[in-house]
Amino acid sequence: MRKKVHLARHLVDALLRHVEKARGNLAETREGSDESIHDARKVLKQARAALRLLRSGLTRDEFDELNASLRDAGAAVSAVRDAIALDEAFARLKERERKKERLTAGVADHVQSALAAKRFASVKSLHTDVVSLHRNVDRLTKILPKIRSLSGRLEGIDLAQGLRRQYKKTVQALRLVRKTQESRALHEWRKQVKYLYNAVSDVMGADAKPTARFVSRAEKLADVLGDEHDLAEMERWLIEFTGASLGAQERDQVVKVIALERQHLRRRALRVSRGLFTRSARGFARYVLASGASFPR
Repeated sequence: MRKKVHLARHLVDALLRHVEKARGNLAETREGSDESIHDARKVLKQARAALRLLRSGLTRDEFDELNASLRDAGAAVSAVRDAIALDEAFARLKERERKKERLTAGVADHVQSALAAKRFASVKSLHTDVVSLHRNVDRLTKILPKIRSLSGRLEGIDLAQGLRRQYKKTVQALRLVRKTQESRALHEWRKQVKYLYNAVSDVMGADAKPTARFVSRAEKLADVLGDEHDLAEMERWLIEFTGASLGAQERDQVVKVIALERQHLRRRALRVSRGLFTRSARGFARYVLASGASFPR
């Protein structure tokens, strides 16, 4: 019981840190730093992962309110971060394709210029929408007391239940990917993998090497799925692109290269995931909690 309460307190403290950091990151996005935009979205995802594990200590309405506040705050920077991600993803693709010669240099430069313009416009829009940024900083400020109140409910928090629930969702998402290979299924799997490894990161102890290995592999998997998702979004954007600098034949060339790269990434993601989700949900929860953060004897 003592360890259960200690781990719950440890996770509540982690959630508080994430929300406070996210609040600072959102304020800093006004300065135009790509890093602050990336960090704001990243830390809000970490907060939502921690919140999911603490769900048993909240009523449905309380959970929905906190989750919506974190989700909506993240939406403030999501479009901008996506534009940055597309620009950077295409730069990496262009570099890889240089030796394969499947992508004409002039065509690649046109696409990169269009993505850079999209990125610039998105960042500029974020900076001018001061009202929205203030609203989301205030939104996070208002939920901090509600998170702190969880310190008085630690005995009612069942982290094992939260871990089992998240693990099951991740495995279910993997099964759907194996069955359909659809973009929507891959995106959902990526989200659940990120929720899972972020949650485990907050629970585990600093010296928990077996759990750290799981987190490292799961993070690698999420990165591969993230690259696939960025290319899927880029493919969608290209199909709808109407700029005069890119003709239909040139656009088709880029879309074909992207499709081949996405195939490679999907196969790689499935390879990385081998052996990662072989435990039962109950066994996985025990495995994580056994290596949880140390607590005073």
